[in-house]
Amino acid sequence: MDLFIDESDSDSEPTFKRPSSFDSPEDTKRTKVESDHDFSDYELSESDLEWEDILPEVDEPNKPENDKRQDHFSIQLNDDSHKKDRIRRIIENKNRKLTIHNLGLLSYMLHAHLRNKLINDKHVQKTLKKLLPEEVVKRVKKLKKSIAKEAGDCDVQLIYIVKYLIKWFRLNFKITCNGLRVLGFLPSTNHDEYFMNNAPTFSNLKSFISLIKKFNHNRDFGAQLFTGLLRALGFEARMVFSVPVIQAKSKKYQPKLDRKKLETNRDFDLLYPYFWTELINPINPQELLVIETCTFHDEDKRLSRISRFSHSLKSHVPLFYPVQDQFNDMTMTYVVSLDNNNHVLDVSSRYMKNICYRYFHKIDLRMESGKSLLLYLSIIRMLNRDTLHDEGTVNRELDCLRWLGTHNYEIPQTKSAISRNPNFTTPDTLRYDEVLNGDKPLTKVLISGVRTPVYFKSSVIVGKSEQQWKFLGRSVRPEHLDKFIKTTKSLLPRTIYRRRLYELNINNNQPELNTVKLYSFTQTCPYIKQKVIDGQLPKNKYGNIEIYRDSMIPEDCEWLKLSDIEAILRDKSNTSIRFVPVVTGFKFNKLGYAIPDKTGVIVLSEQSERAKKFWIASKIRQRKLQQKLKEEVALHNWYQLIKRLKIKKRLLKEYGK
Repeated sequence: MDLFIDESDSDSEPTFKRPSSFDSPEDTKRTKVESDHDFSDYELSESDLEWEDILPEVDEPNKPENDKRQDHFSIQLNDDSHKKDRIRRIIENKNRKLTIHNLGLLSYMLHAHLRNKLINDKHVQKTLKKLLPEEVVKRVKKLKKSIAKEAGDCDVQLIYIVKYLIKWFRLNFKITCNGLRVLGFLPSTNHDEYFMNNAPTFSNLKSFISLIKKFNHNRDFGAQLFTGLLRALGFEARMVFSVPVIQAKSKKYQPKLDRKKLETNRDFDLLYPYFWTELINPINPQELLVIETCTFHDEDKRLSRISRFSHSLKSHVPLFYPVQDQFNDMTMTYVVSLDNNNHVLDVSSRYMKNICYRYFHKIDLRMESGKSLLLYLSIIRMLNRDTLHDEGTVNRELDCLRWLGTHNYEIPQTKSAISRNPNFTTPDTLRYDEVLNGDKPLTKVLISGVRTPVYFKSSVIVGKSEQQWKFLGRSVRPEHLDKFIKTTKSLLPRTIYRRRLYELNINNNQPELNTVKLYSFTQTCPYIKQKVIDGQLPKNKYGNIEIYRDSMIPEDCEWLKLSDIEAILRDKSNTSIRFVPVVTGFKFNKLGYAIPDKTGVIVLSEQSERAKKFWIASKIRQRKLQQKLKEEVALHNWYQLIKRLKIKKRLLKEYGK
């Protein structure tokens, strides 16, 4: 359908064309669109890496005399600098993409939040209401009276008004510029070749209203204005935003612009919208009307009726999820809706499937999707700090969305696809530190001729070694030390000393000594603090104590994190203050060695004041010595300067003219 607007004077208000009347609509039929959500962002943590053998090879003992192998050898040094540079570039490129993803997610969410605030403004809604035909406003008032009296066929009238508004909007709102075009990452070239910055901008509410009066802009602006029109008529309408962030795993790049084509096309090559509207049915608040006005050319797709609270797959709307083909590069990652009170609600499961992992009881931060989800939920909580909403109604809708998210999925049929998927796992694709908690499998799939059970990843228990739990400030319960969930040999030693022990156990036919016991979170408790016995501070065989959390400080002790306090307390003049250096981590800068990273010391609580006074006195003495040294250096410099001036004067006197 062609769009019409009188452009004889671009600064004047447009004249609107009204659509012809049409019969009362029936429920819009929706066609099912198959979609496939690919997850290939599984990351290995540092503990999963198998460390190379760092011991040198030794000569074979008791070499037989008849061995004709050559005694000489040659060493070939390969220049692997190119390989290292390539790895470095790959890591830098990945980190850059992750940064772009995170900043984009934050920027887009703030953009939608601020734009929703603008269309909530009473002056904006007053301006929008003036643009509507008077008969539409009268019909809306008549509908509200009928709803209040529960008289007449209100549902038919509502659908008639909504469809009339859609048709009127398509006829009169003219798309004159380009909106969001997020089709990939930008290469490091001239960015003007990839973006058309031809959309009129505004700096304040007054300029925003002047843009509304012109009633022409891009399709994103149009979708936002349509939501504002519904609110101006007194309806409860939400602005829905499909946040166009790109996953860091994506290898797609933004295509160069065909400016001549886009000047006439105006983003109609983008087959799916970024913005649309959810209208809460005023007759039945348990129903939503999903409306799209600018992108879809098929009239049946512009209006969908779905249940708001039912636990049924019929509440899923697949029309907006981009189908990947040669003509479309759009993606969908997160979908939010913003209501009349600017409350943000995650409605991704209503328009996407295969996102079960977002509703598990814990987020897997080993995957990029998990890290991104944590940032996304944090932004929503931040934006909803001061918003007003009906908590009971919102919780009901969240329960429906949670049910939809955990029941609307497709199970991969290959082992490689399951291993990359954040939603599912099998016994064969478990990591070295994972076990199943005993839940029943969802189903069984045929993999390599064997029917393999498939589980949700929420059924996975992650185990850690006793040392790893110690790093997190937790201890394994004494009664569970022999009830480990799993043993592993994947945690190879990283130091020369431990590596030698590892090899020695293998040579002595005792490989079981190299296994590491793993424990689940439920088998641990807050760190069991070490105790002071007979006034002696606890310490290990190296004379240190490992503290990774403040909760690990021994009882009756205090952790002093003052600068150079360890060296100061080692002063020979200090004979009464007992202390132990604190190790807060290890550095592996030198291959094969674990260098402790020390931060402060622990002292007895009763000696902490004395230690602080001793530290202050030492610092004062150091300051005085430094000041004295500076004065001596300054005097020496002056002495050298005066001495050179005297020499110069004498030379000029004897040999000068």
